[in-house]
Order: sequence, then structure tokens, then C-alpha cells
Amino acid sequence: MKSEMKQTVIGEIPADWEVVKLGDIISDLKSGVSVNSEDKRIQIPGEIGILKTSAVANGHFLPNQHKLVIEKDVQRAKLNPAKGSILVSRMNTPALVGDSCYVDKDYPDLFIPDRLWMTVFNPKKKISSRWLSFVLVSDSFKETIKSTATGTSNSMKNISKGSFLSLEVLLPPLPQQRKIAEILSTVDEKMAVIDEQLAQTQELKKGLMQRLLTKGIGHTAFKDSPLGKIPESWEVASLGSVFDFLNGKAFKPSEWSKTGLPIIRIQNLNGSSVFNFYDGPVDNRNLVEPNQLLFSWSGSRGTSFGPFRWNGKIGVLNQHIFKILVKNVSVLDSDFGFYFLKYLTSDIEDRAHGASGLVHITKKELEHFNLSLPPLFEQRKIAEALNTVDDKLQVLTDKKAQYQELKRGLMQQLLTGQRRVRVAQPEEALT
Repeated sequence: MKSEMKQTVIGEIPADWEVVKLGDIISDLKSGVSVNSEDKRIQIPGEIGILKTSAVANGHFLPNQHKLVIEKDVQRAKLNPAKGSILVSRMNTPALVGDSCYVDKDYPDLFIPDRLWMTVFNPKKKISSRWLSFVLVSDSFKETIKSTATGTSNSMKNISKGSFLSLEVLLPPLPQQRKIAEILSTVDEKMAVIDEQLAQTQELKKGLMQRLLTKGIGHTAFKDSPLGKIPESWEVASLGSVFDFLNGKAFKPSEWSKTGLPIIRIQNLNGSSVFNFYDGPVDNRNLVEPNQLLFSWSGSRGTSFGPFRWNGKIGVLNQHIFKILVKNVSVLDSDFGFYFLKYLTSDIEDRAHGASGLVHITKKELEHFNLSLPPLFEQRKIAEALNTVDDKLQVLTDKKAQYQELKRGLMQQLLTGQRRVRVAQPEEALT
């Protein structure tokens, strides 16, 4: 469909679209109040909860991210998340300030804190709030909103109502808004199915690890050990007796370069593609090749602490990460060792040093943990079974990434009018 275009202050847009300020379509931004709460558990039926700031995360509403409101403050909580509204994080970290999400239904037992806004729409404007929710999480809008955030702290920024409502957006006619929202919602639904499959597969893996790494395959006779009951044919060894733990190099900023080998830091273990480089001489003990087993001995519980397989290119290892070498491959299969380290990680975290989420452990302490040693052939069978589940998880992860890229491209095209939707004939979604 070839549409007429018009020139505006922000460039060429479809002739039937407008450039409006958010304040033209949002009449108010309501905020809740701060109340005293219990952080250790969420509400159950008959109780009420107060949302955490983390309830708004990357464009998604996470209602389970809340705390129980203590009884004496129940009457102070006034504002519930309402169906069709949008929540906005007015105060957050620099990366998350201005994050927003669409509320899919009423939540009468949950309440909004003072750090979140809830939109009230102008009844004189014809608005699809679902469409607007996509606009507010688009890459271009998020960049704009971050530029308006203020605050002297590097860890916390905030946005004023005035600056938020003064931001401009492109406003299509209501039928186009609804069609755009329908298309993007369909992609979200596909990703939600994948998320459910990922959760089920991760739960399957958790159960398999628990069973295979403690009971093995087909055993009926068990014995006592420092790890509890294990099959009679298994042995127990300390991590230090089967692994060498080699610490990475303590690089100085003056050693960073724009060329050479990438320096593998903790954030790179979790997928960050931002590297510093090193072009000096490399000790072989610090050289990391693909599929190398690593252990981050200083990091956050559940995310950056523990064992990793390196899936990137050849690099050089930074401090706070151990390179792990199997001392005797006729005794321990590397893949089995990796999975057992994953299995042990929660116990290692519990005995590590540090407060709250950030923990660390010494090499000597790590070496004293035990792992079970089935016969080598059984180790390989166990590792093969777990690798199969990991392969399925990777397929699902890659599939979700493809949909995320599809959605990003559609948002860029649909929300700017580069690609128009056809609303007269529903069977023709795009032109």
C-alpha cells in the first residue's frame, strides 16, 4: 500500500499520522505510596502485596515481584495495577529508568509503590494502550527517555512527570494502532510459548541432575559417603584431587589495547560481547580456548558465580576466574565434572564469603569440596543425557532470539510508519 506522506518537525511521516506529546494522550501519571513490608515472602490469598521496582522488567509485568505489606500499613496502600494501564519505572538504575510494561488485567491484591507510575489516559484521545506500551519500550524511545533522566548518583536515576509527558511520539489512527498492537502481540505470544518450554526444560534438567548425579543409571545397591547415599561402585574425591584451578591475570588498564586477544571477564561469561583486548605476551595458563571449563570465584549468586563453559573465541583470562583443567582424563570426564560443579554451586555459594548477593571463595576452600566419581563409562552416559537437554535448551534459546530480532525489526518499521498495516481487509496483515 503506497501511502501519502507529509513533512513534520521530526521528518517525513504518513499523512494520516500525528506528532503528539505524551501529555496529550496521558492525562495523569499516578504513583503509589511507600509502605512497610516483609521481603522474605509474597502474599497469599487474603493478604496484599506491594510491587517491587523489579515488577517492571524489560517491557514485561512480573506480578510475583512483590513483598507482603505488613498489617498496620495495609490501609495506606491505595493504588492497584489496573487492566489496560501502563506502569512506568520513574526511579531506577541508569539502564532501567523509564522502563515500562502493559498491565493485562486488574490486580486487586497488589499495590503500586511510590517509585512506579500508572498511566491515566485522556478520554478525548483515541488510544490503544497496548499499542502505546510497545512505543514506550521501543529502542528509540528508551534511548530518548534515558537522555532525560537526572540524578547525581551513578547507580540511580529518576524522571520527572513534566519531562516524561513532554516527550513526543508518532500517533497513528486508532484502527492502525490496534492492528500494530495485534501483530506485535502475536510475536509476544510466540515468545511466551517458548519461555514456557524453556522453563519446563530447565525444570527437567534440574530433576535429571539431581537424580543422575546422586543415583546414577540403573543402580540398586547404595552406600554411605560424605555426599550421602551413592551407588556402591562409585567413589568420592575432592575437587582439588581431580581439578587444577588456575587464576586469571590481573590486568591493569594500561595493558588494555584495541587489538589482540579479548580479555575474558565475568560479564563475558554471561554473554556480554563488550571486550577489552590484550596484545602482549600470553602465559599458556591464562589462554582460554572454546569449550574450556571456567569457574567464576567472585560474582553474584545464581548468575555470575560458579562454573561456565567458554563458548566464545580464543581469549586471555582475567582475574576472579579460574581456568579448570582435569588432572587425569582416565578418572574424570570433563563434561561430567562440569555438571557436578553446577550441581554443587548452591552449596558452594552457601559456604562462600560475602553479604547479600555478591559472594567469593578461595581456591583452597573450593578444592575441599567433594564430588562423586562413577566409573568413566557411566560418567559419559550421564554427561551425554544432560548435554542432550542442554542442546534442547540452546535450540529454544536461539529460537527466542530469532523472534526477538523479528519483533525489534517490526517495531522499528511499524511504529514509525516505514511499513504500513492494512486494516480494511484483516486477512492482509502487512504490505
